[in-house]
Amino acid sequence: MLPRQCPLRQTNKVPPCKTRHDVHNTRMNEREFDLIAKLIRSRDPARTAARLVIVSGYSNKEAAEEAGCAYNSVTNTVARFRATLRDIVAVFGRKAKST
Repeated sequence: MLPRQCPLRQTNKVPPCKTRHDVHNTRMNEREFDLIAKLIRSRDPARTAARLVIVSGYSNKEAAEEAGCAYNSVTNTVARFRATLRDIVAVFGRKAKST
């Protein structure tokens, strides 16, 4: 908890977490995606839909329709992938992307 006299508390402008912001809408390359899919043991069709969102840039709704799975499943799977990427970046950092 921030002290009473803290200027950040008074203005309500607590700086956002850079790691979370940096990876929230970041697209991954195929190698990054495959590694995270293996780590979290993701299964089809949710994995295919998540690949469409994270690697190819589809919306969650488009990916759910394309992969033939529920919108909720896509949303939850994409969130798991991004949370795992966020954890990896927090521990190891993120190097320049290679395709």
